[in-house]
Amino acid sequence: MQNFQILLAYDDPHMLEVIGWTLKDKGCGLMTVQSAEEAIKAIENHGFDAVLIDLAMNAAAGFSVLERTKAVSPETMVILLVCEEADDVQDELLYEADEFVLKPCGMGKLWKRVSGCLERVQLKRRLALAEAKIRKLSSVDQN
Repeated sequence: MQNFQILLAYDDPHMLEVIGWTLKDKGCGLMTVQSAEEAIKAIENHGFDAVLIDLAMNAAAGFSVLERTKAVSPETMVILLVCEEADDVQDELLYEADEFVLKPCGMGKLWKRVSGCLERVQLKRRLALAEAKIRKLSSVDQN
């Protein structure tokens, strides 16, 4: 898998380190932040293939990160990390995310969800390249 760029927004420094280590170990480029404000600033200034957002830090702020990500870069995959007992998570907002993971979860399960999103990114890029080649060939045929 190619070197994908991931933003991880998590307010717990220990979990930030554990999840970050896992993603780096899998070959991902990683930027970590501990607040929604930092995440939004990073999204506006850098390109990411995926953004992981811990909703436990503040669900409303987490959803603002989701919305800003999709506004700035609709192709960026957004993965929400959600506590099973979270009462403030609105179902309709979960549907705006590309994936969500119920916490607590193991790193294997988390990586499976992240890698699935990254595979979709890779497939979309390949499709875009194939479509560009077809358009180019079509324009050559018309001339």
